[in-house]
Amino acid sequence: MDDLRQQLSRFTVTNNTLDVGPMLRTQLDAGEAAVIVTASKSGLLPVLMDERMGRRVASMIYHLPVIGTGGLLVAAKQRGLIGAVGPLLQGMLAGGYHLGPALVAECLRRAGE
Repeated sequence: MDDLRQQLSRFTVTNNTLDVGPMLRTQLDAGEAAVIVTASKSGLLPVLMDERMGRRVASMIYHLPVIGTGGLLVAAKQRGLIGAVGPLLQGMLAGGYHLGPALVAECLRRAGE
């Protein structure tokens, strides 16, 4: 548990009022726009984002490295923080989180499951 706390301590939570600009405001929801602006200004990378349009804007327009929840789970397994990715992905699906079959298969492949 101490190792997990140490890993989580690397994350930064901000509560800044940001000017996201009209392009981001019209294309993305407020949370995704705030993540992109914060990452662009602070250099806190990679950006954790799952929504397809947000990922495209972050990577193609702002040239930010993006990781999704599936990639985060694979990285956690590779670092020994979790034992398996599959049950967590299945839990997400059961909870109503949309994950395409190809994404699930790719995450499982990368995790060696």
